[in-house]
Amino acid sequence: PCWLIIDFYRVGSQLTPASDDRTVRTTYFALFETHLRSGLAAWGNSSGSNLQRVLIHQKKAIRVMARLGFRDSCRNAFKELRILTVVGLYILETTIYARTSNLERRGNIHHYGTRNAGTYDLPAHRLNIFKKKPSYIGAKFWNMLPAHVTQLDIKSFRRGLMNWLMDRPFYSVQEFLRWKEDYNP
Repeated sequence: PCWLIIDFYRVGSQLTPASDDRTVRTTYFALFETHLRSGLAAWGNSSGSNLQRVLIHQKKAIRVMARLGFRDSCRNAFKELRILTVVGLYILETTIYARTSNLERRGNIHHYGTRNAGTYDLPAHRLNIFKKKPSYIGAKFWNMLPAHVTQLDIKSFRRGLMNWLMDRPFYSVQEFLRWKEDYNP
């Protein structure tokens, strides 16, 4: 609910001058991110504007926490505070859902040792609504991740993906889908 998110602005702005960063960060996770994560894999791809509207509220909260002006960029603040953007949370939740589901991998289709055997096979579909399923989009996100993240065991995968996403505060799903094109080693 939006009133709980807006309530963080009031509490956060009162806490920020008087408290240390750890207390404000804990308050953020308690009052803001818990409500943000609720059903995120289901509603995150309902429309592109939903994530963007929530991201605007999240950036306001980060500005309060990092003591930034209302026109200052939040990208570095997300990195410094080690907080995932709502888009990063959506990528995390759907990718973990795909990882824990029993989805078909390319290596299971045939028994040849190919370089893409560890990626998920994205099934053919006719309707655009199929693309919005958490299992489909999670598998698509998985296929986009770097090898050093996907090769982690299931226990280390969540932490490894979180760290990778914290270093790259994505503001949109499209930005994540183009990250390999924009990455210059």
